[in-house]
Amino acid sequence: MRHINLSPDKMIMMEGGSLLKKGLDCIEISGVRFSAKTYTKKSVIFRAAEEFKKLRVVKSGVLKISISDAAARLMNVDFQYPGEWVGLEGFFNGIHECEAVSIADSVIYEADCVEFGERFSESFELRAMILKMLSYRFERMQVMMTRMGGMCARSRVAAFFLDISKNNNHPFNHNGWIELPITREDLSQHLGLKVETLSRVLGDLRAAGVIDIDGRYRFRIEP
Repeated sequence: MRHINLSPDKMIMMEGGSLLKKGLDCIEISGVRFSAKTYTKKSVIFRAAEEFKKLRVVKSGVLKISISDAAARLMNVDFQYPGEWVGLEGFFNGIHECEAVSIADSVIYEADCVEFGERFSESFELRAMILKMLSYRFERMQVMMTRMGGMCARSRVAAFFLDISKNNNHPFNHNGWIELPITREDLSQHLGLKVETLSRVLGDLRAAGVIDIDGRYRFRIEP
């Protein structure tokens, strides 16, 4: 194990080869001071069209990423987990193109984007690691788009739960139970389904013995 001094009173222990470790590796390589900030559930991290001022990395918790549709309604497009960099799209033109909200109490490391940008231009190793993180997100978005375009509703829901159940380090995975701190509306938007369709599919999967449901947010894939 090794420690990273992110701020005078914050020390982080790193272990394993998880996404969280890779995200923290980027912080260490950057040499830029990141400070920890705690956001309570439903806190807005940043809004669309807001000026891009900070680089952010999720330490704990889960964020919901939303964009506006043609009718200016916010649509959930993704979730971001520990180790992921948040709001990098703001590098393009200096403003955020989406909104980020914490859907559970979260801790996020933040740094000044100007200072980080200067370091980014100087360090090949940092640029390489950021590209790897972006490649991971791009691959994940490709998988999601493939699901939405080539899978039926039942397959989309089943694939979503299977991905989580197979990843013991996933923040939604709690000893085999999938605990979703999100509404069915958010999940239906994420999967490109209507809320009614999602509810029907969950009922069908439960009746078929594929999943078990214990309360509003707890699910388990049956062996």
